[in-house]
Amino acid sequence: MTLIHTPDTPLESAVLAALLACLETSGSTAFNHAFARLATEHLGADQCMIFSYGSEKPRCFLSFNDSPKGGARALAQKYIVYGHESDPIKERIKQVSRGDCLDIIPLNALREGMSDGYWKDFYEAPGLVDKIAVLARQDGLVLGLNFYRYQESGPYKNALKDGADTLWKIAAQLALAHYRSSDDHSLEDPLLTLSDREQEVCRWILKGLTTEAIAYEMDVRPNTIATFRKRAYEKLSINSKSALFELCQS
Repeated sequence: MTLIHTPDTPLESAVLAALLACLETSGSTAFNHAFARLATEHLGADQCMIFSYGSEKPRCFLSFNDSPKGGARALAQKYIVYGHESDPIKERIKQVSRGDCLDIIPLNALREGMSDGYWKDFYEAPGLVDKIAVLARQDGLVLGLNFYRYQESGPYKNALKDGADTLWKIAAQLALAHYRSSDDHSLEDPLLTLSDREQEVCRWILKGLTTEAIAYEMDVRPNTIATFRKRAYEKLSINSKSALFELCQS
C-alpha cells in the first residue's frame, strides 16, 4: 500500500495550494496573479518584480506591490530607465551567460558591490530594507526575481531566509516554465497582475485616451477611472502615465 503524505499544518496546506495555483495557471494570463499571491502571502514579500535580461534593457514581466504605504512608487520605471546599468546583479548575470542555473542571492551579498547612489535610490528612498533575489536561467531565458521587504515589515527573518531555499527555487522554476511557454510573448505583460478593470483602464491610457474619454468608453464616472488608475499604479510600483509607458514598452 502506498502512503500519501498529508500536510501537517494549515500553513503547509496553504503554501501547497498557492504552488498548485501557479502550476494550474502556468501558460495562462492568470499566472501573474497566482505568483504575486505566492510571493506576498507565503514568501514574505511586500513587493515582487520579475525582469528578463538578454537585451540592452531588461524587460519587466511582473511588478506587484502589496504595501498600502506605496513607498516604492516609480521603482520599476527607474530601474528600466537607468537603474539596471549599475545593478550589482549584472556581474552575476555575466557569470551565467551559458548553461542553466539557479542562484539565490540575499541582499547582503549584493550590498558590497552596490554604489551609495544605487542604495539611496532603490532602497533607502523607497523604504526598502531587504530583498531576496533569485537569478534563474534556462534555454537562454534569464530571469531576475526580486522579493522585497519594506521598513515597516522589517528584514526577512533568518529562519525564512535559511529555510525557504526550496520555495525560492520552486518559484523560480515556475516562472521559467511559465514565461518560456508563450511563443508570441503574450504572457510577458506586467499588467496581468491587475484586475480586469484596472487592466482595461491602463490599456486605454496606453492608447492615449484621457480620463474623460476612458470613462465614456467604460460607461462609468471619471472619478471611478481615477480610482482604478490609482490602484493600478500602486500595484505596479509606478506613479505616472510616462512610467506606465516605460514599463509596458520595455
